[in-house]
Amino acid sequence: MKKIFCGILIFLVILSSCVSSRQYKPINDIENIYYVNVNKNIWPDDLRENGIENYYDEFIGWVGIVEKYVIENNGVQFTMKHHYYDWIEDFGYSKGPFLLSPDGEGYIVGNYALRPDVISEFIQDFIGDCVIIYGYPKEILENGEIIIDTEYARRISKRYVDPNWIAPGFKKYGRNGLE
Repeated sequence: MKKIFCGILIFLVILSSCVSSRQYKPINDIENIYYVNVNKNIWPDDLRENGIENYYDEFIGWVGIVEKYVIENNGVQFTMKHHYYDWIEDFGYSKGPFLLSPDGEGYIVGNYALRPDVISEFIQDFIGDCVIIYGYPKEILENGEIIIDTEYARRISKRYVDPNWIAPGFKKYGRNGLE
């Protein structure tokens, strides 16, 4: 009995050391400049419900999964489905560290200016990747999509993102955290 208990205890210690979390950490100093200025209390539906004109001066940072893109003369226009994100990186999960809620608040369109020599690299295998978009709200289209004048976009490979994560013991999380 003692051997079984010790074996379980050792297994649990090893397992707990493999799973850890931390506050989101920007990938580089450039992203950090944008990240520290984001208003995390504004959501896409706030703009739709209260009027985008009330948010023109608000610097937002939203997370989504890219569904389509178009190459333009001065960069890329991409459409992403917004997902709730708790700004926590979770390590030790099979798909982590970016665990997104399956829920979100509609579609976001990013207009991201890029030098012509980096566009093809940026869009390679782009569909299904996660993007953290930083910028200012510009317009709401008739279909509800929100256009963002994008200052910076961090692309995160789909290999490191679970867009349908539900926390153990909870249903999912949204605007107010875990529900």
